[in-house]
Amino acid sequence: MNYFGGIGYNKSFSKINSKILPNNSEIRLIAIYNFFNTYKQEFKHDFNNDLFGNLNPQIRKENYYLGNSLVLEAGIYRPIGKQFKVGLDILFPVYNKWRKDKIFKEDMNEFYGSGFSMGSSINFIYHINKKN
Repeated sequence: MNYFGGIGYNKSFSKINSKILPNNSEIRLIAIYNFFNTYKQEFKHDFNNDLFGNLNPQIRKENYYLGNSLVLEAGIYRPIGKQFKVGLDILFPVYNKWRKDKIFKEDMNEFYGSGFSMGSSINFIYHINKKN
């Protein structure tokens, strides 16, 4: 289960002369905090590239805190009609913390984090109450 919260800032450009950013474009900056919890895990083993894998997967039904992360996003959004926008975001995970897992013979009281990473997302936005 993923619980998250965030805060952001939008800057709209209504009258600009640019080939890259048309009128009504936006730049968005967002910070999102994620809290991960697990309720059920299923581990399917694939030994010897068996066609069906392990027919008896390990299932753990424990509820516990799995990890958390803080992600910064920066993006540009362009209108594509009265009620639609398309955007491209670059994501920078600045903090990741994951619990080690006893299924891999690790100590569940220890955590690990990742090194540098980044990603991107493409967003399509439909404004339900847009009045123009």
